[in-house]
Amino acid sequence: MLEFLFWLLGELIFNAVLNLPLMLWRERRHEPTAVRWMVDLLGTLAVGALAGLLSVVVWSHALLVWTPLRWVSLILSPFLAAALVVLWRRRRADATLHGLIHSGAMAFCLTLSLVAVRHFSLA
Repeated sequence: MLEFLFWLLGELIFNAVLNLPLMLWRERRHEPTAVRWMVDLLGTLAVGALAGLLSVVVWSHALLVWTPLRWVSLILSPFLAAALVVLWRRRRADATLHGLIHSGAMAFCLTLSLVAVRHFSLA
């Protein structure tokens, strides 16, 4: 499985390097908003999962050894992070409803993937 992932990553890098000059000379595309949302959310989930794996490897998480605290963290953390980000962004004068929803969804996905990976890796 690890060999397959390395092969897939190598192919991705190889194709990106080969197509880089063509990407720089082309006109910029404008993807639909739904596609941008999906790519943003999937990318945020991936970054959160990587951060969760890194945090499991680097730190011991002594408080998360207690199982009820891990479940509370898994359930409440994404909602609290999303609420805090939305409340913080509301302070800006140029904040729109679409921007608030987008930033809240990104914070929710990032925190959910980070906490879920950390929760199930420590089990």
